[in-house]
Amino acid sequence: ITVNEGIFSYYCNQNTKEKEIESLLSVMGKNIKLEKEEMMDAATALAGSGPAYLFLFADAMVKAAKKMGFTKDQAETMIKQTIYGSAKMLLEAEESFKQMISNVASKGGVTEAALNILQEKYSLENIMFEAIEAGSKCSAIIGTDKENGLPSAIESSSSFIEIYTDGACS
Repeated sequence: ITVNEGIFSYYCNQNTKEKEIESLLSVMGKNIKLEKEEMMDAATALAGSGPAYLFLFADAMVKAAKKMGFTKDQAETMIKQTIYGSAKMLLEAEESFKQMISNVASKGGVTEAALNILQEKYSLENIMFEAIEAGSKCSAIIGTDKENGLPSAIESSSSFIEIYTDGACS
């Protein structure tokens, strides 16, 4: 939202004026109409929290670069430009993400070695799914208590307790 490049998800019931919603949201970025209201919590976890996931990833890259001898300024400049250029490529490309990865990762090369750690050793895909799923569950729980913005049935939800102990929704 800060740079008018947000992504907003919305659901329309029979009483919603879809054109007005689209007009309002388009001023702040792009919007996606969801066919099911139940998808709103997942959309919140995916796109609403998405910038924080990317900032965390960037911060981890900066810390790794500093451990390898780069100054903080050098590391931040390289990471910011890498993310900016990559985001621009994502927006302009017609290729799949998988193909774009293949375009960068040469067989037996530097990128492939690093990707093997992220994909095979740590399963980044599973980590991201679990994180987004926890955010989605948290969004659903927060949405259940309109008065406090907190879950009203904390004792009865074992999945909620699990999410809380992992640091989400706290």
